Amino acid sequence: MPSKMLINVEADETRVAIVDGGRLVNLQVENALREQRRGNIYKARVQKIEASFQAAFVDYGAAKHGFLPVSDIHPRYSGGSSSKEIRELLKGGQELIVQVTRDEVGHKGATVTTYVSLPGRYLVLIPESDKTGVSRRLDETERTRLREIAKKADLPPGYGLIVRTAGQEVTRTELNRDLQTLLRLWTSIQQRATERKRPGLLHRDQSLALRFVRDYLTSDVKQILIDDDEAFAEVDAFIASVMPRKRKLIKRYDGSVPLFAAHQLEGQIETAFSREVRLACGGSLVIDHTEALVAIDVNSGRAKERDAAQTILTANLEAAREAARQVMLRDLGGLIVIDFIDMAEKEHVRQVEAALKESFGPDKARTRFSKISDFGLLEISRQRVGTTLERARFQACPHCGGAGRVQAPAAASLRALRQLRELATRQGAAEIRVTLPVDVANYLNNRYRGPLVLLEEEHGCRVEVVATTGAVSKEEEIVVTQRREAERTKSSGAPAGASVPHTSTSASSLAAAAAVSAASAAAPAGPSAVSAASAAAPTSAEPATAHSTAVEPAELVDSSPSDRSVEYDDEDVELESEADASRPAPGGAAEQAKRGRRRRGRRGGARNKSDAAAPSAAADVAPAREASEPSAADPQGASVSAAKPNGRRRRGRSRKRKSERPSS
Repeated sequence: MPSKMLINVEADETRVAIVDGGRLVNLQVENALREQRRGNIYKARVQKIEASFQAAFVDYGAAKHGFLPVSDIHPRYSGGSSSKEIRELLKGGQELIVQVTRDEVGHKGATVTTYVSLPGRYLVLIPESDKTGVSRRLDETERTRLREIAKKADLPPGYGLIVRTAGQEVTRTELNRDLQTLLRLWTSIQQRATERKRPGLLHRDQSLALRFVRDYLTSDVKQILIDDDEAFAEVDAFIASVMPRKRKLIKRYDGSVPLFAAHQLEGQIETAFSREVRLACGGSLVIDHTEALVAIDVNSGRAKERDAAQTILTANLEAAREAARQVMLRDLGGLIVIDFIDMAEKEHVRQVEAALKESFGPDKARTRFSKISDFGLLEISRQRVGTTLERARFQACPHCGGAGRVQAPAAASLRALRQLRELATRQGAAEIRVTLPVDVANYLNNRYRGPLVLLEEEHGCRVEVVATTGAVSKEEEIVVTQRREAERTKSSGAPAGASVPHTSTSASSLAAAAAVSAASAAAPAGPSAVSAASAAAPTSAEPATAHSTAVEPAELVDSSPSDRSVEYDDEDVELESEADASRPAPGGAAEQAKRGRRRRGRRGGARNKSDAAAPSAAADVAPAREASEPSAADPQGASVSAAKPNGRRRRGRSRKRKSERPSS
């Protein structure tokens, strides 16, 4: 059936397709924001040789180094050595001319080779090679004719060539014209490599529109429609110079309806991204991806024949054709496993295998097939050329990480409850604030209200559950206020937001306290240290993001020599207040005693000098104070005595004198 070639060019994307009878047969997409390097030729320099896996990393001007296996090292770079050890073939800093054979995939750099090949319309020129071949897709008679033409071609010594499938029924003159064009191109590439001093681009492959016309314009294509003026002029000039007889096929599309929508291709393109593909027999294909494997499962449909074996054969044949179409449309590579419906008859198995291989006939990638096993599995090894259509159009979901599923609210709330228990137990927290997605927070508050209340009672901490629509599944924000920090905040009169928050994520709820410890060591002691740590870390009013590192509780350690005595006096005050708490003193007396001792610490030596200069005054005051000294059962008098200067020392003297009195 006659086919159409459609070329759609937009601002940042170019799409090319082949339509056969309204059915999408081939689709390629190129995004202007994602650079395609496959087919480009670069000047490179060896950066690192890895003898462990017999490969080298080369700098060819890109951000990531290219990967050069030992099998892709041309003999001209090894000095004619026949060794298979890469350290004997290459040296660090050696300059090479490489060609990208596979684009970057994820974190992996591009794969390069030193066996450079220049594709033309009818021929592929292989510099510094003596190989000559003809495409295997042609019949034997045509291959014999083209082989004779290739042997008599005006080819310089040290060059090889391959006649492509498009060379079928092409004259000797057209083949020689294509050959001379490729020879001039290689000469210019060598000249640029000599002139260039640093690694970088030597030759960029043609645009997607030209490559698609060059590689897929066969005798079956009866029309080429292009909806962009610049692309139309580029393709028209290429066809006029290489194959002028096909210039009549090209046409500028200027319809009011978009080109792909006019041919009803948008819906078919969307099916190329769906997980399930429906079959006409009622069955379906389920396509799943892993890092290095593609699994295609064939599900049976409704029975149309009385014979069950014939029904299974019909479903498997349709599934084989559709599976081949989906693999080529999505440009899937690597290992592909198809799970067919079990067939009892061997003849049916051979028919399905033949149908699958025939459907891969137009595919340009190298493909190898296995036999259908006893379990109904057939393995396909397909050349991984570049980024798949799905990787180019989609990115991993931030909620599920590309897994396709998220944790249920019940399981997520249980995990959050376990983290709260662990934080309350290990850290002795005064307050824990956890931010969760709305459904998880609601489930935790409603279903586990009892355990939350029990947690607060057992550990004496306050738990606050906050729901937010901005939270990502499997990640929580947990802000912990330590009891130590809460006491310091209360005693210094600082706002509640001055406490040091600790955040955690679902991956690790308890990590090392490096960030807070560093902020504590760099900040001054006392209340200013708390403020510095609060400025460095997010407060409870502004929770840390879910991606921040989890933090253990950390004490703010004083490291300032000038304030060390003051900090020590504060520590002594806290210990004294705990001792005073056991006495039946009324409220307010302990605070007055603390302020008195702080004043003594600040006055320091000046107070000691005044005490030494006036011994008589102290002696005069002592009898009066002794006369008014109350007994241990008089709390009011004890409070007054504790509030006076040097109260603790003189209170001790009065108790001693009282103990020396004879009992009545």
